[in-house]
Amino acid sequence: MNASTSSELRFERKLLASEDVPGVIALIRQAPGFFREVHDARQVNNLYLDTVDLADFQDTVAGMSNRSKLRLRWYGERFAGSAPRFEIKFRRQLLVGKVVWHFPRTDLGSPGRWIKQNLAELPAELKTALQFRRPVCFNQYTRHYYASVSGVRVTVDTSLKYGADAGASAPLMRSGGDGVIIEVKYPQDAEALAIRVCGALPYRLSRHSKYRNGILLLRSLGYL
Repeated sequence: MNASTSSELRFERKLLASEDVPGVIALIRQAPGFFREVHDARQVNNLYLDTVDLADFQDTVAGMSNRSKLRLRWYGERFAGSAPRFEIKFRRQLLVGKVVWHFPRTDLGSPGRWIKQNLAELPAELKTALQFRRPVCFNQYTRHYYASVSGVRVTVDTSLKYGADAGASAPLMRSGGDGVIIEVKYPQDAEALAIRVCGALPYRLSRHSKYRNGILLLRSLGYL
């Protein structure tokens, strides 16, 4: 396994749209910055881990300026072989960064069981983060990737679904609080362009959190 940290902290702005994805993408391509697709659309899978009292979720709901969340992420089919990665995504005031641990391609099967089976071999920092955390929420969505020549990146997430676990028996559900989620990500020296891009998209800025919405949905259905 290899550990890596984001090369630099970045800013993020989120917008919510209810329009169809082709319409959203057409507007992004027309926005200032000459955006182009930089990766094929793909399915993203996340298994979030939190404490028994959901401390990370509580920090998100409270809008704490310094907070973090831990997830196991992989791409492609829900249960197919993949190269999983643990991510600690953290926020420091307005800046966002990640610490990432990459694992070789494997058949995850049950991700929760896979975590337990590999726990002893994990790096000390990751093992400490996992010590008091357990899988609490799974989500998956389709992500589209765009970037400008000036360092601004835009992702478009759609078809978001949630489950109580990533296991085969866990049904996946939609939340009424999600539509098309646009994330504008940029370094500090590209803030002027990022503001222009957001201004060119006729959607409202939002503090949308997929993890928060997933927990709220699972609570309302009696899973938590």
